Amino acid sequence: SVEEFCGLLKEHEKINEKIRKNIQTQVLHQLMNEVMKADRDGDGELGIAEIKMLKYYMKSMQSVIFHEDRFDAILMKDQSMKSVMQVVRNLLDDDVPEHEKVFELKVADVASGKIKSGIFKTP
Repeated sequence: SVEEFCGLLKEHEKINEKIRKNIQTQVLHQLMNEVMKADRDGDGELGIAEIKMLKYYMKSMQSVIFHEDRFDAILMKDQSMKSVMQVVRNLLDDDVPEHEKVFELKVADVASGKIKSGIFKTP
């Protein structure tokens, strides 16, 4: 019946929201780990080699689409850890316009099993 179908749709939406939050938490955790590792000399600034390594890790995240150009635009202003933290805030802020988002979560792909829930691509 229509009521059952509407109920199933609502349940599906709730499940997708839980998956989105789970992916977001995984990405945030891994991103913070990689950001801390990227600042190899501990000076609070990211050099060219450190940024290159961080971008390599970000590109390997399978549960998200990484927009490198948007990331670069943020870091063009400042290569400090503060700028990288803006990337993290960008991930957490649902009010960021689509054209400014550095990451897009692949909720549908994870939910459908198209990609595994782990966040890194495997060779």
